[in-house]
Amino acid sequence: MISTYNCAQEVIDEDDELLKNVKHRYGEEVYNAITTAVMELNEYNPSGRYPVQELWDFEERRRATIGEAIESLHKEKTYMESDTESLHMVKTLLESDIESLNNEKNKLNAEKFELVCDIESLDSEKIKLNAERFQLVCDIESLNWEKSVLGSNIESDKMEKSNLGRELQLFSQEKEKLQSDFESLKKEKSMVESDFCSLNEKKTILESEIESLNNVKTELLSDIKLLKRDKSEMETGFEFLKDAKNKLCSVIESLNKEKTTVASGVELLNKEKFILASEKIQLGTDVELLNQEKDRLRNGIETMNSKRTILENYIELLDDEKNKVGSVIELMDRKKTIMARDVELLNKEKLVLASEKIHDETAKQALELEIERLKGNLNVLKHMGGDEDEAFNKKMDEMSKNLEEKEGELDSLEDLNQALVVMQRKTNDELQEARIELIQGLREMSGRALIGVKRIGELDNKPFYDACKRKYGSDGVQATLMCTTWEEYLRDPNWHPYKIIKVGTRYQ
Repeated sequence: MISTYNCAQEVIDEDDELLKNVKHRYGEEVYNAITTAVMELNEYNPSGRYPVQELWDFEERRRATIGEAIESLHKEKTYMESDTESLHMVKTLLESDIESLNNEKNKLNAEKFELVCDIESLDSEKIKLNAERFQLVCDIESLNWEKSVLGSNIESDKMEKSNLGRELQLFSQEKEKLQSDFESLKKEKSMVESDFCSLNEKKTILESEIESLNNVKTELLSDIKLLKRDKSEMETGFEFLKDAKNKLCSVIESLNKEKTTVASGVELLNKEKFILASEKIQLGTDVELLNQEKDRLRNGIETMNSKRTILENYIELLDDEKNKVGSVIELMDRKKTIMARDVELLNKEKLVLASEKIHDETAKQALELEIERLKGNLNVLKHMGGDEDEAFNKKMDEMSKNLEEKEGELDSLEDLNQALVVMQRKTNDELQEARIELIQGLREMSGRALIGVKRIGELDNKPFYDACKRKYGSDGVQATLMCTTWEEYLRDPNWHPYKIIKVGTRYQ
């Protein structure tokens, strides 16, 4: 409701066709947004019908004074100083976190280097073990070859031994045969000797035969000696072969033991190889995990660095804004001091001017009454007196002169009143300039303060978008068209959605 002429108030005409139509089609929120803009325009800018910028107390939803705005600037400065201190603390904490992360990164790099060194040493030990394994395999193959050679030698020795045994058996058989022959010869000799006398004619033959047999015997004895020597040599060779066999058996046994040892060593090497392979796989997994952790830490450090850069930039912006706000506030303080002094002087002058204006108006009214009274008296005297009455004429001249003086005083009071009106307008213009400058300063600041700049009479777009979303779906074009249309309605001076009502004996 808008007060007019101290006895009536304008209210929104709910029967206006445009308002009724929009309330019916789009709901209460759109209607309230339009009526709020209409009432603000009618209250704060009724002649222009366009949004204006004003100092505004958003908590109490009213206009703010210049002093309240400057006090809000001081509070904003305090908030920004505390925010800057907290941001510096956050920056310090982030720097300590980054330093700890860098230390952890260096520690992980050292552990990674140790793991790489361990892997390299394990690889060198693995190469060494593979070389030893290859050497053992070569030694086993050479031992197997020597074993096969010894086996073939033993087989050949066994064959020679069996051949020698067969030859000895043959020699034994021949010896037995010779012995049997010798026995038979002995028998025959005995028979010959017994029959010597009777067989003298055969003596020569027998002697020759005996001589030949003796030769044969000698040869047989020499052969037997040779055979005995060969037998002893064979026995010696057999003993040597037996010793060699025993040695070979012991060697084979030791080789079997070595083979078992080597096999167990190879098995242990295989186990160690498997363990090393599993450890290598585990180390590979650990290295991969460490690389992932390293990448995560790198990404985290990059993120922290980016955040740190953003915070530093934000802190720089805040410092710049703080310096800017500080300079603005200092300027505002100086302007506030000057403006407060000027406002105080202007208010004093305004009070003086108002009192002088009231006094002048009172004096003017008194003078006007006095002039009217004098004019009335003068007219009465003109009608009552004659031209020959000298005293009467003198009194008329005095009254005319007094009337002229009063009219001169009235003219001077009119001039003084006009000068006071000019001074009052100048004071109001200076106050308006101070308000405009303060509005310009508050527009450049962040919107955390309770007192700021508001465009009075500006249409709120959100209810229109919400209503169009409910009615048409997600249609921003329709909402924009509606807002544009209603802004044109608000600027139209021919649209006057108000009415004046009477309550009791007064109009409202």
